Amino acid sequence: MTIYEDTGQKIGQHENIRRFMERHGVKLTRVKLDTGDYMAAPSIVVDTKQGLEEVYSNIVGDHDRFRRECIRAKEDGIQLVILIEDTEVSSLDEVATWENPLARRGHHPRPSKQLMVSMRTMSDRYGVRWEFCTPAATGRRICEILGVKVDAATRVD
Repeated sequence: MTIYEDTGQKIGQHENIRRFMERHGVKLTRVKLDTGDYMAAPSIVVDTKQGLEEVYSNIVGDHDRFRRECIRAKEDGIQLVILIEDTEVSSLDEVATWENPLARRGHHPRPSKQLMVSMRTMSDRYGVRWEFCTPAATGRRICEILGVKVDAATRVD
């Protein structure tokens, strides 16, 4: 099976995903994707985020670009799944209690509850689905979301 990886994904930055795919015989083919980071079928894409800090940056710092991507996916009939790698937060409800590292550095970011509300709004308006997993489980979760079968007995590192 082949999964298409967006050429915008930095080579070497997602080795956990690449190693998982190699161990399970999933071929990653780099192509320019209009939406998301990974695609197997044209009706669903997975956009990976390395933590809520990246989600915060997308929604708050680059809102217009992110919103355009969500609108484009909806208009094209694509289910956009945002897969967030996080070891502490595992659901959208838990985002409200997330401690933004910017606050620890003396910045005054928007409250985490406001981030959660923005994420829910993206779901309601554009059909975005938010999912969470640990970095070790990202490759497997991408395959599951895209409907790519992998050996369940293989250990996830």
